[in-house]
Amino acid sequence: MALPINMDDLINQRVVESTRIEFKGDWNPNPIIHSICAFANDIDNVGGGYLVIGIEEENGSPVLPPKGMLMYGKEASNRKQEIDRQHYTIPNQRPKDKH
Repeated sequence: MALPINMDDLINQRVVESTRIEFKGDWNPNPIIHSICAFANDIDNVGGGYLVIGIEEENGSPVLPPKGMLMYGKEASNRKQEIDRQHYTIPNQRPKDKH
């Protein structure tokens, strides 16, 4: 099912008031359940809200880029070198035929 809103617009708070968006950095059930209940109690009848899991929040704004997202430029190059140093090729081993 497609979202009725563009994710980039939502994260950058271009189309929805910040009081209707909550960002949670990880899946911690208690704060998430609290947010869901708060959005369900839509006293002002604004249509609930949006809960974005995987993006930290600082002073009411999303911390971008999200953790674990692709890196670019020097940061990506350094990370690739780090991974390459840990990469080992395991030779293909096959059992010998008994015939």
